[in-house]
Amino acid sequence: MSEVRTSEIGRDLRKWFSAMFTFVFFSLLFLVLYEKESEVVDLRDIDSTMVVEALGNIVNRGYPYSMANKAVRDAVPTFWKQGHEFCTENFESFGGKLEKNIFNNHSYYIAYLFTPLTVFIDSKLVASGIHVGAFVAFLFITFFVARRFGVSSFAVWPLVCLILVHPNWSEGIQGQYYFDRLFLPLGLLLAYFAFVLRDKPFNKRGLLLLCIVVFLTCSIMERAALITGFFLVSIICVYWNAYEPLTRKIMLFVGVFSLVYAALITLSFESDAMKSNQGKYIDVIYDLFTTRPYFMNPALGVHAGVFLVINGLLAIFALWSPRLLLIAFFIMLPNILIWAPGAATKSVWVTHYHSLYFPFLTFSAIHGYSIISKSIGGRRVAMLAASSIAILLACTQPYAQGFGLSVAAYKRNAVYAALNYRIIPENPSKVFLSYRRQIESYIPAGSKVAGPESVFMSLHKDRIMTFFPIGISNADYVILTPHPEPKKGRIYSAGINFLGIEENDIMERCLQYRLEEQGFDIENPFEVGYYRILSRK
Repeated sequence: MSEVRTSEIGRDLRKWFSAMFTFVFFSLLFLVLYEKESEVVDLRDIDSTMVVEALGNIVNRGYPYSMANKAVRDAVPTFWKQGHEFCTENFESFGGKLEKNIFNNHSYYIAYLFTPLTVFIDSKLVASGIHVGAFVAFLFITFFVARRFGVSSFAVWPLVCLILVHPNWSEGIQGQYYFDRLFLPLGLLLAYFAFVLRDKPFNKRGLLLLCIVVFLTCSIMERAALITGFFLVSIICVYWNAYEPLTRKIMLFVGVFSLVYAALITLSFESDAMKSNQGKYIDVIYDLFTTRPYFMNPALGVHAGVFLVINGLLAIFALWSPRLLLIAFFIMLPNILIWAPGAATKSVWVTHYHSLYFPFLTFSAIHGYSIISKSIGGRRVAMLAASSIAILLACTQPYAQGFGLSVAAYKRNAVYAALNYRIIPENPSKVFLSYRRQIESYIPAGSKVAGPESVFMSLHKDRIMTFFPIGISNADYVILTPHPEPKKGRIYSAGINFLGIEENDIMERCLQYRLEEQGFDIENPFEVGYYRILSRK
């Protein structure tokens, strides 16, 4: 009897220790990452500024108005203008409405859930907390789901670390702020709650939890609603006989409702130069059948290759859960086929475009990992996960560099970067922050400023901002960067043009002539690091 009692005490102590270790690990992870992120908010760009402004303005004014959003929408038409046409623009701004309601372009209704926090906390800190919290919650839910699927307390940690070093997580958490990031934890919960309803009698509580998660995912944005509906319909189809009939009907109804909602809400968006609306998606679907897919272009195909290989290091575990992997693959497919909004392969891992498929890829990998663990044992599957971790830590992950090894690749890891920021005095982030502070102190509050997207976060609150070149006709200050190859008439890197080097050269020469014409002193700027601040003579 005493031996049984001793055994029970031992089990209880192990459970207590495991629970405490888990709590301490995720708490410390959040604090280490948030401490850095809350300090480097001003290094985020114009997209992050939209989130910060939206959160603050809902409380102050009832709607998510954003000056940064308006600035982007005004500037984007110039990105595709030919040089001679570009030079005829007057680039006036600072008149009429200087803000835009972000709901005109995306259905970020989940913003209302967090805005009460901005009554007590600065919206920059709230935004950075939401951002870090979404990623850490995703990692914790990975741990939770794996344990519920029977993965041992030993084997679960290599899986958690595999997610932690994956660029979707590690580089994503160092990227820009988007409400889309909230789909990471909520999408993983959606997959879990839908999956565990299989092979069970009608479960009112389980369906209620699923519906709550669906409501939240649909409120994130329209693409999240679209993927939510697709996933629910798909999982019912691939596991048709595994669901109790009434459960199946309710899930199908909720899935179809999500799809209809996504379609209807998208039709309500404004049509603008960003084309973040239904018209763009119709165009790219048409292009799939009329033009050569972008991944067949040698210059772009490497992007799709890196996308598949890096995600494949996680998906390899999902091979033991083929039906879930099939669903995840179809959710990933637009990123492989389409070079357009919603396609992760148009950019690097730090963007939000990876946030919408990753929960389903991860969930399929978790389920497959649990099956392998039961088949060959926790230690062996842990060794497999460790192999993927080693490859990811040594792999050059940015798309532009393609494949290869790099001794310093581990330095891109989020935890390493956070600790490095805290320990190293000359950390680049600290240097860049000092540049932002100097710019803030040089440009008086209330000024009209035309500048690049990188300065919006540090200047938007007390100044009126436009995205250069919009606003140069009536701005007080212009912020530019020096041209890497200065030539006569082209001192600065000015503006953005997607029509090629030749058109870009014409644009830059034209803009510098226009700046002189408007009275800006282009020969004697105020220098702050790699920035040049031009004021009127």
